[in-house]
Amino acid sequence: MAPVSLEVTLLSGKSVEITTDLDTKVEELQTQAQKALQAGRGLLLNSLGETLPAAASLKEVGLKPGDVLTLFLREISVVSSQHAFAILLGDRSVETWIDVARGSSRPSGLSGVRNLQASSKAFAAILDTGQVVSWGERRYGGYSGSTALKEQLKGVKEVQASHGAFAAIRADGSVVTWGDSRTFAYGGNSQAVQHRLKHVQKIQASHAAFAAIRENGTVVTWGEFHCGGESSLVQHQLVNVQHIQSSFGAFAALRSDGFVVTWGDSEHGGDSSPVQRRLKHVRKIQASHGAFAAILSDGSVVTWGSPEYGGESGGVKDQLKGVQQIQSSFSAFAAILSDESVVTWGHPDDGGDSRSVRDRLRNVQQIQASHGAFAAILADGSVVTWGGSRSGGDSQVVQHQLKDVLAIQASSRAFAAILKDGTWARPLELLYMFPFDEGHHEGPPLPWEGFAAKGKGKGLGKPAKGLHKGPPLPAATGAAKGQEKGGAGTVTKGSCKGTAQEPAVVAQEPSATAAKGQDKGGDARAPKGSGKGKGQEPSGVASGKGITIHSRPWR
Repeated sequence: MAPVSLEVTLLSGKSVEITTDLDTKVEELQTQAQKALQAGRGLLLNSLGETLPAAASLKEVGLKPGDVLTLFLREISVVSSQHAFAILLGDRSVETWIDVARGSSRPSGLSGVRNLQASSKAFAAILDTGQVVSWGERRYGGYSGSTALKEQLKGVKEVQASHGAFAAIRADGSVVTWGDSRTFAYGGNSQAVQHRLKHVQKIQASHAAFAAIRENGTVVTWGEFHCGGESSLVQHQLVNVQHIQSSFGAFAALRSDGFVVTWGDSEHGGDSSPVQRRLKHVRKIQASHGAFAAILSDGSVVTWGSPEYGGESGGVKDQLKGVQQIQSSFSAFAAILSDESVVTWGHPDDGGDSRSVRDRLRNVQQIQASHGAFAAILADGSVVTWGGSRSGGDSQVVQHQLKDVLAIQASSRAFAAILKDGTWARPLELLYMFPFDEGHHEGPPLPWEGFAAKGKGKGLGKPAKGLHKGPPLPAATGAAKGQEKGGAGTVTKGSCKGTAQEPAVVAQEPSATAAKGQDKGGDARAPKGSGKGKGQEPSGVASGKGITIHSRPWR
């Protein structure tokens, strides 16, 4: 068959002419275009804006010589469990890095994925059809193959996760949960409140409990009582709720009037009574493992919870003015001020002390956090890191590569930086990971070149192994321990532990969990804590041009 010439263009206007024949598959043409345009994975669209099926030939989709196609680059989304990364690429396929000793392979042929979520040891994907596919350890929600559950997991618009369970919100506002199905464990069993889980709009999760905001602004909770699953003592205050944030074992709800209601373990911030009179006109709430930080409308900050997790900010109170954003690591916070400088507080070992890089923290645009470190993107696209070297706080080995950074993703013990080529419209091109550890990449090479660090020390492990020299896996984190108590001054005795026992398996009407965005940083003045309970880390969401990062460094 005679060769034909086709033009493939990006939305930015950059284009390339490709000569091929009409028997070529669409996916082959797409791969050629991606390489020629130095672009990430995307979808090929015809002149009518219709997506061309990857398995069809160019002749079958009706292409002719001289036709112009568009390579549409969707945003990239990255989520992480304790031992793996899953990346939703621009063509809506999924690639994973797994710890082969502990991980579980993703289902083959996974495509048409709209969204990804992760529990501690499993992943769940929402497909374009509204169906849900999950994989990983079955007892942590990695199995959704039962006929009964499959029938329920249709028309799903959102999935969230706790440590060991998933919750899906369906289009009709009902909720389905699966994972650890023991009563109260991780929230995988929502039968006790199923009759109330109607018209649900949003869901948030602590380590082992869920909180759902309904259309009328009321809240339904379930899961482990001592991790915030019991909210009866503050139910009368949970009205007109707009947003919920969670620590390891507690929740904080922000109402439309700027008032804050808390419940759960007091050692994890579930009792805000000591600062309740100051919690007025609250604009945003952020959480570490065991503390909360609220930004007020005047730009000041109120903190509460365990001092060892950043609940005490008195040492930097005078500096916390004009606060725009807060991020959190396991036990520290970092605030970006209106002048784009940074203030940090909390445990020094987890990034609460930024004095070593203070002079470089200028023109800060965005901050992301791992378990014990922070990474800040500056206005010029460079990156500054601080905190524990074993959590990615030392980026010296890859500093020469960290230029024109668009966004940063954090796992428990590492960061991934997505770079651009210097123009706003060009696609994402590189993904770097630091520190490196052993991992395994499943599937064909990704649309970026990986960077394998050499040597050991300062948290840098062995170069990643596998089919691709790509991002390694975060080190596993331990089980957190703590005492939990009731919210807004009301205490419920109990313990929200990082349940070490293997949970009973799966399939109840699932409950939902929400990703936890945390802010971090600052000049540390907080007392050192015991460090016990470093089980899960807070998750964060970083967004940029063409990419959304869902970070869940486990609390």
